[in-house]
Amino acid sequence: MALPVTWLARGAVLVLATAMATWGYQVAQHWIDLLGAEIISPRLIMIGLPMIGVCTTLMLTFAVAVIVKNKQLVLHGFGAFKRRPAVMAVKLAALILVLAGILRVSQWLAGLLGLGSDLALARLTLVFGDEVVGPYVAVMILQLLGIFPGLVPYALDRLPQVVMTQFRFDNLAGRVASGRVEDRLPAIEQMLGYADILGSSPYRDFLNVAWKMRSTALLYAQVLGEAALDDLLADMAEARERSSKIGLGSTEWKRDSAAMIRGNLGRAFIARYVWNGSLSLLNHGIEELESVLRRLPVRIRLDFEARADLLTTLGHAYGLRFRATGSPEDLARADEVLLRALKADPRIASGEAIRFLMTVRDASGDEAQRQEAVEEAAAIWSGLMESLDGSDSGELARLAMLGALNEAGLRAALEFHLAAGDSNGLAKLAEIAERLVATLPEGHRDRTATMTAQAGILRALGEGPVTDLLRKASANQSSPVSDKIAAAAQLAEFAAEDGDWGLALDAYTDAVAMLPQLSWVGLGHVDQRELLARWPGLACDAAAAALMAGEPATAVELLERGRVIMWRHTAMLRGEVDDLRTPEVAAGLKAVRARLDAPLVRQARGRTAVPGLTEEERIRDGKEWARLVEELGLVKPMPYAELNRAAVGGPVIIVNVSKHRSDALIVTQDRQPLVVPLPDLSHSDVMHWAEVLLGDADGRSHALRKIAARLWKVFADPVWRAARPYLGADKRVWWCPTGPLTALPLHAASLDGRNALLDLVVSSYTPTLGALIAARRPAAGKKTAMFTGLRVTPERDGWTWGELPEVDTEGEIFRRHFPDAVMLREERATLANVTVQLPRTGWAHWSCHGGDGGINLHDATLTPALLRDLDVRGAHFAFLAACRTATPRPGVYDEAVNPAAILHLNGFRHTVATCWEIFSKDGVVATKVIYDRLAAGGRPDADLAAEAVHEAMRELRRRAPDEMDRWAALLHFGP
Repeated sequence: MALPVTWLARGAVLVLATAMATWGYQVAQHWIDLLGAEIISPRLIMIGLPMIGVCTTLMLTFAVAVIVKNKQLVLHGFGAFKRRPAVMAVKLAALILVLAGILRVSQWLAGLLGLGSDLALARLTLVFGDEVVGPYVAVMILQLLGIFPGLVPYALDRLPQVVMTQFRFDNLAGRVASGRVEDRLPAIEQMLGYADILGSSPYRDFLNVAWKMRSTALLYAQVLGEAALDDLLADMAEARERSSKIGLGSTEWKRDSAAMIRGNLGRAFIARYVWNGSLSLLNHGIEELESVLRRLPVRIRLDFEARADLLTTLGHAYGLRFRATGSPEDLARADEVLLRALKADPRIASGEAIRFLMTVRDASGDEAQRQEAVEEAAAIWSGLMESLDGSDSGELARLAMLGALNEAGLRAALEFHLAAGDSNGLAKLAEIAERLVATLPEGHRDRTATMTAQAGILRALGEGPVTDLLRKASANQSSPVSDKIAAAAQLAEFAAEDGDWGLALDAYTDAVAMLPQLSWVGLGHVDQRELLARWPGLACDAAAAALMAGEPATAVELLERGRVIMWRHTAMLRGEVDDLRTPEVAAGLKAVRARLDAPLVRQARGRTAVPGLTEEERIRDGKEWARLVEELGLVKPMPYAELNRAAVGGPVIIVNVSKHRSDALIVTQDRQPLVVPLPDLSHSDVMHWAEVLLGDADGRSHALRKIAARLWKVFADPVWRAARPYLGADKRVWWCPTGPLTALPLHAASLDGRNALLDLVVSSYTPTLGALIAARRPAAGKKTAMFTGLRVTPERDGWTWGELPEVDTEGEIFRRHFPDAVMLREERATLANVTVQLPRTGWAHWSCHGGDGGINLHDATLTPALLRDLDVRGAHFAFLAACRTATPRPGVYDEAVNPAAILHLNGFRHTVATCWEIFSKDGVVATKVIYDRLAAGGRPDADLAAEAVHEAMRELRRRAPDEMDRWAALLHFGP
């Protein structure tokens, strides 16, 4: 049996060579068709096509060179001829004759079967005559004479094994991509098994195929869940390092191998970003794919589908980054890359081009631009559907697995047909959506998003199991949590439209429960914030649904669960875990949280500014933390019976605005909150007021008077009347605004600027009820005081700040009350000094420039992210006499990401800060009044902070009664 197997192996080599040559001719003919016969003369083609043959032969040489180095190839060839010259000559002649015969027979069969339009040689014969074929075949024979002396000896050795290995790899990859779960799982296991065997082979020939096989298997496995991505990224770091060493033979083949490995690595980074939201992973993925694109191997340049796939993935990554950051550079790059992908292969790139256009639509504030994006996306979808007309289900499955058919196309077509009133188009779209959902396997990552889009289509038609479809979509564990939240929120919206508030409440509850998973503890603070910004007002809408369903206590619980999520992660990391089941479990949990509580590694001016975890280490520990927390059942939402403990000393008034309704929920020691409907307080009005007050300072005073008067009518007057019976002798009230209301000074509500809530109650603020309960615990007794002041802030990042002439005066006032205070002024007010001193400090005062982005120090900015990393538990009082340090960030109003809120949530029981810019002289007045009031009994007492801030505002109002913005800017957070 040895002889037939050997000859079969030789035949396989010849078939491979012929197939590659024919493929090269087809590529050449493709470009000839594009340019047109009128431009290229037959004589030029007679000269040019042999040159194409040279390139094709070189590609064949690359294929051989991956198995054996060039030096080895030459030595094998010459050695074989030296040992057996006659035998080798006969074999070579026979092989050349067989190859020439195959070429001629292929041409004859093509003409006989009418396949001239498919085979390049036959097409050349029909168009240009036999004169082209003769010279071309002659050149090919001359080329083969040059390479076969080296090819034949190797063909008798290991080449058949490698050909069969590569064939097995391609076959398994096809089964993995088929869309059938029963094929995919065994194929992935086989690919990983073969990769392990090849990787341990004594021959270095097989290492290249082994790495490609393993990376591809793990990449395909990621559609089953996130876990496979961990193995993939761990392996690919080594594979990328080895790719430059294992690509034996030609440089071009090394580049091709490295390109495949780096391409898979880039795809894995992007897929992992989709799962866990870490922007650095997305950046890594873009870098890998851009690296491949800069030095694109010949194979990908000539393989239109492979090139389109690469460009489409890169365009998808830039689209994701634009969605996360809003960068116009990412938008432009995504547009450029996807246009190239569409030119390479429209069927592969269409789905991502549509998704990009829908992203542009969602981000644009221009209605005409939004409509244009939808129309363009619908046109691409229509073209894709025409190209699929008559295609079998296998092609549909392939394109669905590649992402060429996705939920974005369904959404674009739905919006287009709805605008046109095309019921027939909607019905056809529903059929396509049903086929697409059926095509995607249960474990596919995109299944939830596609089912959600299908539900939207069925809803537009008024038929189909929309509710069941969305329930299944939101419960699908194989999809990213953002897609599941979208499905639950969609179900809630549909139920609200139908007036089914029970169903709406259930769906909203599911969505709110998933929000903490979206911003899980393994992410950095910026990533958490950006992910939560995609779901603004979800908890507010959920609370409104609970009120519509007659469950006010549930409304309070939902607002508590769905807001200030980032702080709750930090609070849990710093909570007590000693009462767990065993000391070993407690010790393990403490070890993980100690690493997570350390800051991320940050770079500043080319060097590490703050030591800590790397991104990969934080992701790893974050997953372990989540596993332990879930296993031990530590995440338990606080019921209303515990939340109302916050209402000690006076009522806590939650003011909720949503698109469904607006209400004030007065929390007291009673079993149920008191609901005060606010029908005239609209969400759109509040959004507009927030934009005005957070905008430019010019005109703010005039606008604030109008807003304050309106707030009195639609909010303050009815709420104060309802809350008055619950007020104590000191008239304390804690406001807990939600959504864009966090940008408004509720305590300044007034008809005429003089008679205001300021005259009726002593106001404090709290981000959540849980934060107020935590702040009521006694402080640890830190006595150290710290003053940070900059009269002149150095220019940084091209930005210049004005001088603050009253900084020294504020410093003297502070030092009078705290003689031993650490005074960090001017050059001493550095990031290093502040971050070292602050955790030891019980009393802190800042007199410098600031904003929602942080506090400006001498050499850097003390950002909210840096503040969140500092453990300041047990501190008493912080006064941020810096502009805009209590200003919420639009898009994440409910996350309390400004410096004042973070200091309070992290451990300062009392924090005072400003909503917007204040005059330096007003800062001096407020500083003097506040500290004098705190020290009225001798030593400063932080528990007098609310009354102190109240007196400071009244004094500022007395000095400037017609300038409401000067006194209304002060806010107090704390008990």
